[in-house]
Amino acid sequence: MKRALILTIAAIGVSAAPAMAETSGFYGNLGYTHVMLSDGNLGAIGGRVGYTLNDSFAIEGEANFGISDDVIMESGFGVTVELKHEVGAFAVGKLPVSESFEFLGRIGVVSAELEASLLSASASGSDTAVAYGVAGQYNFNESHGVRVGATGYGFDGIDAAIDVSYVVRF
Repeated sequence: MKRALILTIAAIGVSAAPAMAETSGFYGNLGYTHVMLSDGNLGAIGGRVGYTLNDSFAIEGEANFGISDDVIMESGFGVTVELKHEVGAFAVGKLPVSESFEFLGRIGVVSAELEASLLSASASGSDTAVAYGVAGQYNFNESHGVRVGATGYGFDGIDAAIDVSYVVRF
């Protein structure tokens, strides 16, 4: 998990170098994810690493780590809920609309861990589920772009997520 995030951060650092004439197919992105729960909202920072196989298909892995928790009322008590982490692997379908813009469809499997705490007691739980989503990606040039997406989850209690990320292709 942490390795994927470190690789993504390194990718952004490398992006300061002049753009290559042709990319290798590898890409990484780093961004913010707003996670919508049934009863609240959480924030996460995360990244993806992937490989574009052709103009229509890619594979990618992602990792998100919670940075913002929420208090949910349960039986009259305020329970603090926090996303510890979420990791996943996806198949990505790509539909290029122009040289600068493409739509993406994703389907995959994710695992997430949440922690709930009340006063001095806490409990955590993890689950694995199917995830699916759509995104739009605007490419500034061959090496840099921005992606905005939405992902739905098969988890109880985690409804969806919206993310914005900076993309670097190698």
